[in-house]
Amino acid sequence: MPAKLQRIKTDDVRPNSMPLSQKVETCKKLISQYGMLAPPVVGDFGDGTKTLLYGDCELKAMIEMKTDYAESMVVSLKDKAEGDKLALMLMEMRYSPDAVSQGNLINSLIDSGLCTQTEIAALLSRSVSWVNKRLSLATRLLPEVRDMVSSRVLSPQSAQEIARMPQKVQQGFSSKVVSAKIPKSAVEKLVAEYSKADCPDDLKMLIVDDPARAVGLIPEKPAIHKELAVSVPNEVKRSDIPLEYGLGSAITSCSASMTALVAMIFKENSAALYKHNKALKQLCVDIDATLKIISKTFAEQVFPKEIPHD
Repeated sequence: MPAKLQRIKTDDVRPNSMPLSQKVETCKKLISQYGMLAPPVVGDFGDGTKTLLYGDCELKAMIEMKTDYAESMVVSLKDKAEGDKLALMLMEMRYSPDAVSQGNLINSLIDSGLCTQTEIAALLSRSVSWVNKRLSLATRLLPEVRDMVSSRVLSPQSAQEIARMPQKVQQGFSSKVVSAKIPKSAVEKLVAEYSKADCPDDLKMLIVDDPARAVGLIPEKPAIHKELAVSVPNEVKRSDIPLEYGLGSAITSCSASMTALVAMIFKENSAALYKHNKALKQLCVDIDATLKIISKTFAEQVFPKEIPHD
């Protein structure tokens, strides 16, 4: 049913969210100077219940200004689920909607059985991943962290990453992220490292207590260039990969590199080792594989027990 402009009593409307105090003050100034520029949208369920769907700041401002009646757009709705759906669509029209309120409405719609995540994504022209991340703000974040998002202290994008962490560490980590002004890309990197099954406990503790320092210890993912990527079969003949130098030069070069590497490992501190943790683990795998290849080669060639002299 089309919405109709009606003069309704402000006390009869149930708010849908708690607006920020500074935004309410701005609305009060605008209303005092120019009047109601954008009337609130109110859902009427036909049983006397009226719920605010859009315009939380405007309605709150009018109540604080002792306005008994307000011009509002009133639309008849059959149930709360339909009201949540309309409120979510109206909220998406804002330039900077409240991400937590969006998450709450999405959660309510899914719980009611009216919409699935896929249907909500289509409704808002968003991806299912976006819907799932907004949902995580309402279902997986501590209330204290949700308040940080609603008050614009913590970005929704960073909060969506933090929602993947255990709730017992969310508030402390979020506070450090805000105070150190850590960007979303770094938060994503820290949370991904924290969530790994093999992440050491002391590194997890450092991530929570000092994320600005911890982010510098996590190695960057190596860039893989297509022109350098080579797919090597499990069984490779020695003649398949030509050597630029002779075998003797390759062995000497490898030996010298390994000697220098060992010296550097003993010389560096634990922070540097943490930073290259992945690369060192991969090196261990590569060395082990190389030793197996050498052993297999010797076995297949059936070398005599004694190398003959010239």
